[in-house]
Amino acid sequence: MKTLTPNSNEVINQPHPEWMRLPKNGKRCALTGLSRTTLFTLATQPKSAPQVLSKVIKTRQQASKGIRLIHVRSLLDFIASSDSKES
Repeated sequence: MKTLTPNSNEVINQPHPEWMRLPKNGKRCALTGLSRTTLFTLATQPKSAPQVLSKVIKTRQQASKGIRLIHVRSLLDFIASSDSKES
């Protein structure tokens, strides 16, 4: 079985859903390997310049919390456009 690394072009070219949920606490994104905290930070940057698109879906109109969904294409585009310098 071939493992796809987050930096692999194969990951970007694979079919994927348009939206994905944040991973559970303590887990990493299966697609990118990024932590839940990192994804949340990228998705909740100031509205003037969000790094990654996201939406919060509330299942009940008066709910105080919802489910944050990340737009996968914007996440992959952000990763692809990021500076690839290694320290």
